[in-house]
Amino acid sequence: MPRKKGSIGRRKKHQNEIHSKKNYEKKKAAAAAAAAAATPDAQDDDVSRDNANMERRARNIVSPADSMTTTNNNNHTPATNNNGDGGRWVDRPSHTCGEVRQLIHLHFKLVLNYPPPEEWHGTDGAVSQIVKSLQSNNFFPNRRTIKFVISNSWAAHIAGDDYDPKQRKGRAPVGVKIKDGSNEQKVLADYIEEGMGTRGAHRELTNWFIAKGRQPPGLSSVRSAVKRMTKIMYRAGKRPQGSTDPKSPWAIACHRFTAQILLRAGKIKEEDLPDEFKEEVDGQQVLPECFQKDKLTPIDFEKVGWWDEVHRKAHLGMVNMNGMVTQFPRNEKGEYDPDGTYKKEVFEMGVKFSKEMRKSFGVAKVDGKGVRMNPFDYTEKTILTITNYDKKVKEEIHTVKSFSRSTAKRYGWIVSDRDESKWYRDDPVAVIKGVGKVKKEHLSRAGITTLADLYQYDNVDELPAVEHISPAELKSWYNLGREKYVDEDSPPEKNHLKEVNPFISRYGTEEDPDDKWGEPLWRNKVKERISGFVCITDLVKWIVMETKKLYPGDDGWMFYHDALSQLTQAACIEWMRKTIVPGETKSVLSHWIHSEKGLNDNVGNGTWKIRPPGNRAEFMPLDNSLNQDLHINVNRHSILSRIVVAKNLAPNDHSSLFNLRTPKQLCSAYTRLFHPETGVTPRPDRIVNDIDKAVRAMKVVFEEKGVYVPGLAGGRIPGHRNFRFGKKAKRGGKRTYEDHSGEKGWRDGSVHSDLINLLEDGVVSSEAGETRWEEVATDCDNQMDEIDNDELEDLEASDEE
Repeated sequence: MPRKKGSIGRRKKHQNEIHSKKNYEKKKAAAAAAAAAATPDAQDDDVSRDNANMERRARNIVSPADSMTTTNNNNHTPATNNNGDGGRWVDRPSHTCGEVRQLIHLHFKLVLNYPPPEEWHGTDGAVSQIVKSLQSNNFFPNRRTIKFVISNSWAAHIAGDDYDPKQRKGRAPVGVKIKDGSNEQKVLADYIEEGMGTRGAHRELTNWFIAKGRQPPGLSSVRSAVKRMTKIMYRAGKRPQGSTDPKSPWAIACHRFTAQILLRAGKIKEEDLPDEFKEEVDGQQVLPECFQKDKLTPIDFEKVGWWDEVHRKAHLGMVNMNGMVTQFPRNEKGEYDPDGTYKKEVFEMGVKFSKEMRKSFGVAKVDGKGVRMNPFDYTEKTILTITNYDKKVKEEIHTVKSFSRSTAKRYGWIVSDRDESKWYRDDPVAVIKGVGKVKKEHLSRAGITTLADLYQYDNVDELPAVEHISPAELKSWYNLGREKYVDEDSPPEKNHLKEVNPFISRYGTEEDPDDKWGEPLWRNKVKERISGFVCITDLVKWIVMETKKLYPGDDGWMFYHDALSQLTQAACIEWMRKTIVPGETKSVLSHWIHSEKGLNDNVGNGTWKIRPPGNRAEFMPLDNSLNQDLHINVNRHSILSRIVVAKNLAPNDHSSLFNLRTPKQLCSAYTRLFHPETGVTPRPDRIVNDIDKAVRAMKVVFEEKGVYVPGLAGGRIPGHRNFRFGKKAKRGGKRTYEDHSGEKGWRDGSVHSDLINLLEDGVVSSEAGETRWEEVATDCDNQMDEIDNDELEDLEASDEE
């Protein structure tokens, strides 16, 4: 229903009158004067009389029709005026907020008789009825006030009390407090301690009070109670996974696994193994086969490839990795100037789902020197188990089989030796231009369905008459295809979609000549179509071939990979057991460092039957520090690239720059920096250091019976290079820092050649050519020298160079 013209303005004016400070002060002064002049008995009589009058008024506010007889509070006569509006908007009585709430409460109590909450809302609900009734009698409370009043009135009614509507809005009823030592305080402690906020705890505590039939406290009472209660508050730290209980299945599995690995590598002897590993045979304590070195596959850590996956989200924006922005005032030349101006505010673009760079990196120690291997790239792809990947293959086969005929021809699933410039005997007459569905039916009734039926007549004049088709049109069709028509059947076509597996029908079951693993060609063709997914076998093949290249002619190499769920699936382990490494006689499984001879078959219900125990970042050199080295250097190259662009040394889209904005650019940055030959991170000496550190970590875990050792190679916080073995590093004393000059400086070995070559490739303009990379590097070194020793200690401790 349309609102009356001017009603909004009048209502606002009326509300201003109600809340007017002047009227409030006048009423307050009059009430104080009356209270001072009256006796206590007279005051009680006045209160009783006011309550009775309010109840009478609440009972009278029933329907809009009753409002016609509403009297003015001042003269007790119908409200009228000379404006022709019936006096509704003029000479209205002004009411305090407490009086309005009292009318709402009494109407809810006396007229509606306390309807339950499910009857409050809707067109005919209690709220709407009160709004209509009060508005028809010149009262205009908002719905929020009505809901507040009837909610408190209902709560008091349930508790057996009477609601006092004159109480200020937002305050809990007087006397409803949470006392110390009460049951409600204990309930509140339970809610807050389990992570619920103050408002949430107030909501649940209100429900608890109503269920008890009691008046609930207000929000301020809850806040005051929480403030009074004895408590401690702190930011929760991160606890690593694992167990400190040596009798836990995980610790037992780790203890036995590290013992076997160190025994196979010759780092410990059989005499060093604890007696708990021995078994009783013929009354004697002997070591089982899983701890007999001559029955285990030997391991040489100089011939082990260490592989681990790294994911990183694209970074859209010119801010630091922690989201902070630092700006300095600059002059017109772009140089630092305390009197200069700041750049525009920098923002980081927010996206719903950030895309990731996904790679698997590998390092090894060959002849005492650390080497990097080509990473496996699966950016914007998902690694699947063999079972799930086979399901994707079946889904793709089903998708191809559902192609339409035109789509199948376009993609080569329907092929034939047919010459498309010719018409054949068995072609339908519909191939002739102008013969549609209707005319095709007319020709069919005349016995003409194929081109052979049409061209069986040697002369156009011999064509029979066809109903609804003129002779001239029939002759034009005859002459149109006479030159294209050949008196022979069309060559047979091959429709691969009719076969059970159209890929096998099209490509056969022969091996792919470009695949060293002997994979069928048809399966590789399916792989090209489901490019968003990668089978775990593809990752294993890459790891095997890259590690094998480091040790030509030697089949004693191994690779270590942690307990990736796809890798440790039963189907993948069975595939590795059956698959032979190209050029060798050993299986893939024999090259993977895992439990042998039933080492942990009876530990933890067979969870670690063949797989290495998980949650052991200290056993992986890449997790310890090498990944962090790579991340730091990628960030450094990204910052230097932005400086190069800002100095006009190269265009923003130059291929030699390092950007983090998209997964493709991230892949390029990580691949170039990690390249086995042209890369710069991680350095060979760091690789050797972290591999040796992982081996030492295995020894410590073995000595500590497999439990989690705090501070071991940085614990579960990658990047910390200290090796404390659970002991806190001492502070103070003389500290020696790395020398940033010579070969270890930024100008030799730490910056990729792509950035250095920007000046030599002729990309730089003649004006910017005066700036040399050495000057930029010198400025960076000077800034590093300005950092004080305390900051250097913090940077070294967190591995942020």
